Amino acid sequence: MSGKRLEEKFRLELLLAMIPTARGNTTATGLRVAQFQQRLRAQDVAVDDRTIQRNLKALIDDKRYGIKRRKEGREYMYWADKELSRFVLKPTDAMNLIMVIEHARPYLSRTLGGNLQELYEHAQAILNKHSHRLHDWTKKVISNSRFQNLQPGLIDPQVFQTIQEALLEGNKLDVLYQPRGALHPKPYRLTPLGLSFQDANIYLSLIVDGRDPATPYAWPAHRFNSAETAGFEPAQVPADYDIRNTSSLKSLIGLEDEHPIQLELLVDENMFQRLSENSLSSDQKLRAYDAGRWHLSCAVHLSQGLRLWLLSQGPSVEVLSPSELRVEIYAEIQKMAALYQDNKTPPAY
Repeated sequence: MSGKRLEEKFRLELLLAMIPTARGNTTATGLRVAQFQQRLRAQDVAVDDRTIQRNLKALIDDKRYGIKRRKEGREYMYWADKELSRFVLKPTDAMNLIMVIEHARPYLSRTLGGNLQELYEHAQAILNKHSHRLHDWTKKVISNSRFQNLQPGLIDPQVFQTIQEALLEGNKLDVLYQPRGALHPKPYRLTPLGLSFQDANIYLSLIVDGRDPATPYAWPAHRFNSAETAGFEPAQVPADYDIRNTSSLKSLIGLEDEHPIQLELLVDENMFQRLSENSLSSDQKLRAYDAGRWHLSCAVHLSQGLRLWLLSQGPSVEVLSPSELRVEIYAEIQKMAALYQDNKTPPAY
């Protein structure tokens, strides 16, 4: 495709994103050619009004979009009588999208990566068009982490698609699932409730037939060996189910209570600087305590993630309260210290 054709295609996509659409019984206000021209200039696309009129006529002639015009005075107003596809991105939005996908890419299964590839390539094409300003943008966007990330479990793409379809259509599933530590997969009939993308894996929130429906389970998608729709039996989703509520989060992230605890910590200078920029919670309070240390208080839910975070900070963080959590963290530190206490060299292996 020639450069001019590419420019016109990109311009048509931008115009589609700008055209007002009617909602419900209301009529869209519409835009004049001069307004389109002004908005295009804001995207660094400078064209004359005749070019815009020609592009708008091409969009009107394409009946897929349902674009209309009416004359008001000496000018036409343009609008659409149905919701248009918004698969159009500004260059800044395209960069944001690529950063998000790149950030998730180390954890994406083959299935998700494939499904997102078309959108990713669309964003790439938009940035490529503006490469005269970015000078090879591929060298300017990256995702990093200071933490050691685990590799994701491998998900069978067909199995995952079957799970997604059952969620969308409200069906039960017959599955073969490999419980942790089991020698062989086991058959289950279950109701899929929702999906959670966390750390390196994807978890399915679910109810197992014959077990308490008020207690959802969270099973990692990579342990499903097979899945198929369970005949015509519809899924019985609890009326009050919400993947964000306490009963769901207990299984998904190890949340322990519906109500947050009042956490009290002492943190060193480096941790103070970090938490000043990235707080533990929205109500976090920091105040000077003594030389080189700061007192932190906040309301946060007790969970596996909180314990792991506290342990990972080493001597930068001391738990003051709750006392039960302080005792628990101390016990874990003692276990860790015992592994190294008398060992000048590691044991033979």
